[in-house]
Amino acid sequence: MIMFFSEVYKTSNFEYLYESQIEQIKKTGLSISNKMEGGFLNKEQAEELQKEIEFNYDNEGGVKWGQNSNDIRKALFNYEHPLAEREINGVNLRIASGLIEGKPYSGNRRKTYLLYADGNIIGKFYSVDDIKKVIKHIEDNLVNSVSYNTKKIDGRTTISEYSHTRGNEQNDDSSNKLYNTLMALRNDLALSAQRVYNEWEQDEDGYDEVYGAGGICDDIADAMCDIINNKTDYDCFHLYNEHDCHTSIYVYDTTIKHIYNVDIPPYVYEKGTGYNWKKINNVSFNLNHINIDEVEWEIYLDGDGNLKNEWD
Repeated sequence: MIMFFSEVYKTSNFEYLYESQIEQIKKTGLSISNKMEGGFLNKEQAEELQKEIEFNYDNEGGVKWGQNSNDIRKALFNYEHPLAEREINGVNLRIASGLIEGKPYSGNRRKTYLLYADGNIIGKFYSVDDIKKVIKHIEDNLVNSVSYNTKKIDGRTTISEYSHTRGNEQNDDSSNKLYNTLMALRNDLALSAQRVYNEWEQDEDGYDEVYGAGGICDDIADAMCDIINNKTDYDCFHLYNEHDCHTSIYVYDTTIKHIYNVDIPPYVYEKGTGYNWKKINNVSFNLNHINIDEVEWEIYLDGDGNLKNEWD
């Protein structure tokens, strides 16, 4: 499900946020800003990032995969299939995967997430939830009030339909019950991953009697799905992502058609690519290692909650 595109990033009628507007956001009570990594980009910064993105496009000499590729067009959640999308006063906002920072195979890589406005990058962050908080803040402080009626944009789920609860807040809205459950299970999920990690014993050549030279993301995904299956009434499956050479789980509720990707990033506990991974020693998992991001139901499941054929 790889979408290639080149012009969508370059031009549109949208003007970048004025510097004064960015400063206004910073000064109007955004209390989480001190804890937030990343932020808005001015025009020069956005243009430099765009150049870096295009520099990493796979060239005509051949397509790269795994950590050797940093072509964001091949990411599962690219601009055409964003993690989230919303229109505010006629401006289309999208959250999509950005470049992965850090040298390949270093074990110190970090995903970035981009905020687009009408096709232009206006922000780079390290958390999808942070971007959603910023979008809410933009709406509250910089634009007129808009309707919160549920709607679809080109068949995609809009941000307003699945705003996450934040921190330890609880929300009685049924659309957030799945997210709240996953948040409450983060410690159990981390412990299940820890048990798999603790049993992984590579020798000095990086070989394990069970896994060979491979990594443990498949078994971590199995262990995490076991937690979901044993402690909840929700459904769970796991998928392998060729771009990241990584397996993670998806948890969904068929009654409200919500689905979340739940994952511990592989760079936390292993480094490598494909079928060759080296264990990062002395890792202790905790609930903060668990990433929970809502994704689009239509990408993975049909109307009856069955996995679509392209993922079988």
